[in-house]
Amino acid sequence: PPPVTGQTIRITGYGLDDSPPEWSQVQQTHAGPYVSVDVGAYIVQYEVDTLAGNSGSAVLDEQTGEAIGIHTSEGCDEAGGANLGTGVNNPGLQFALSNPQGVCVPETPLGFIFPVGLPEEINPAGR
Repeated sequence: PPPVTGQTIRITGYGLDDSPPEWSQVQQTHAGPYVSVDVGAYIVQYEVDTLAGNSGSAVLDEQTGEAIGIHTSEGCDEAGGANLGTGVNNPGLQFALSNPQGVCVPETPLGFIFPVGLPEEINPAGR
């Protein structure tokens, strides 16, 4: 991960949300400041709003579009703090990325039915 120089971090995922409930498990994105990196401990910290279920989301440097980590833990609350991720320099992560174990393929093909034809647009609220 790069050193902290005022970058903005973006995390996009499908977290559990109840404000409003229609937003739960639909794609949401949020950006905020990159606050610290501990290269030796493979930890990146950022003040980006995340939810339960966002673990595994890419931690993106908004300016470069590059993934600098993977979101793993909450650390923010009403009083402040920062959320945590595993930096891309983590040897275990590097090994896993370099040694894929296969591709997940569903046993039966996924099918989508649109009884009145394809929609012209999709409402972001999921309706």
